[in-house]
Amino acid sequence: MSNLIIVLTFVLVLLVLFASLPPKRAYDAVNCFKILAGAFSINKLCEALIEYFRNNKK
Repeated sequence: MSNLIIVLTFVLVLLVLFASLPPKRAYDAVNCFKILAGAFSINKLCEALIEYFRNNKK
């Protein structure tokens, strides 16, 4: 159970980090993170973030 809490905390910290960046830099950061996280099951989260920042890129 503690491993799940650690992973969820890590994901939330990443979301806050990406949200604090300007949209263009956040889009690039999410793309880079997607490459690194491709082996894990959080790939769908990365896809959702990429779509969000693609639509909000200025």
